[in-house]
Amino acid sequence: MIVIGARELTVHSTEGTVLHELSYSDDPSGAVDVLTDVLGSAPEVRDHPQQECAHARTVAEWGTDSFILVYGPELPLPADLQFQTVAVVDEVAGVRIETPTGSSVGGSVAELIAAVPDAPVEVAEFDGVRYESVHYDIGEDNELGRWGADAGAENGVIRRLGGGQYLSGDC
Repeated sequence: MIVIGARELTVHSTEGTVLHELSYSDDPSGAVDVLTDVLGSAPEVRDHPQQECAHARTVAEWGTDSFILVYGPELPLPADLQFQTVAVVDEVAGVRIETPTGSSVGGSVAELIAAVPDAPVEVAEFDGVRYESVHYDIGEDNELGRWGADAGAENGVIRRLGGGQYLSGDC
């Protein structure tokens, strides 16, 4: 199991023992190496140019649009962080990806909110869709904003988990 937190990813055995702690402040190549071993295959690594609301970045991706590490010198990361991660699936290569409280993509955002009752929640509605962002694990606030880990949901279903990132922005 891979757990996405505010400051790190942790890899657990099926019995729950922590096997690896991958701090977002570590060199991303070390995290890629560990995850390659855990997931049984190397990621596809691509460079992406700067676009509106997206900085130039390198993406290491396991599966198609499923579990990624994002890094690069132009990426606006909180102080001392070297990479961030995003998951839009509940598992990759048979390895479950979840929050520290056990929520995952496809799960109920209401259950996540109940598990972390003090978590800030941002809500917006657009074209009949209710979007929620649950800041389930806060890293800290700095001059650029609050950072940590969040879950993005649509109409009550978690669609994305992310860690090591700013929790709100202009885009």
